[in-house]
Amino acid sequence: MIYVLVAISIVITQIPFLNKYLSLINTIVHEWGHASFALLTGGKVYKIKLNTDTSGFALTGTRGWIGRFFTVISGYPFSALFPCFMIYLILNNEYAACYWILAMMLAVTIILWLRDLFSLIWAGSVLLILSLLIKYDMDVKWLIFVVMSISLVNSIKSSCVVFTLSFKDYRNAGDASSLSQMTLIPSLVWGGLFLVSTIAIVGYSILIYAGMADDYYLKFIELIRAIKSDAVHLISWMAINYSS
Repeated sequence: MIYVLVAISIVITQIPFLNKYLSLINTIVHEWGHASFALLTGGKVYKIKLNTDTSGFALTGTRGWIGRFFTVISGYPFSALFPCFMIYLILNNEYAACYWILAMMLAVTIILWLRDLFSLIWAGSVLLILSLLIKYDMDVKWLIFVVMSISLVNSIKSSCVVFTLSFKDYRNAGDASSLSQMTLIPSLVWGGLFLVSTIAIVGYSILIYAGMADDYYLKFIELIRAIKSDAVHLISWMAINYSS
């Protein structure tokens, strides 16, 4: 069944309009990588913009050189790790969690960071589809698997593109060029690092799926569950003590 779904994903990438529509998921995940690390390092996110050619950018304000460095470098690894983790959830029958993760990501982005009409229409339409899937509890994990597979394929392709640009047109190689300006290390090095990190994340994920590597995805899920459980206990304890 998985091979059939992978084949469907490959076919969809050859359908221009549908491929562009779904490819924007990879774009917004990439920009979320930048936005997340901007916030984690004490910076701000002013807006995220998606373009009709599936490119995009996140306008951030960073605190210091280190904050900017981690904000710029995070996009490509995050866009590879996210679909790999989501596929892991699907293969473990946690597809409902994938709906919620995507829905919450889109809702936050729409409310806080999207400003242009095209970005709002695209994100709103995807959020509407996800909301219907959640509302009617539709068991269509094959659909989310196909979407995440396309996102992963586009993540690999975008890493290849930035690597190619980093030696063909090093001044216009996106994040690789930005890092080169910051560090004086050639864009080619950063482009190569993006490609290698993407391949490493995908390879590690395949080993996990095959049961041949330590399952740090599961450990991460267990950590989140523990934090959630502790938070529930803390809220219950506070409610009991403050009401008495």
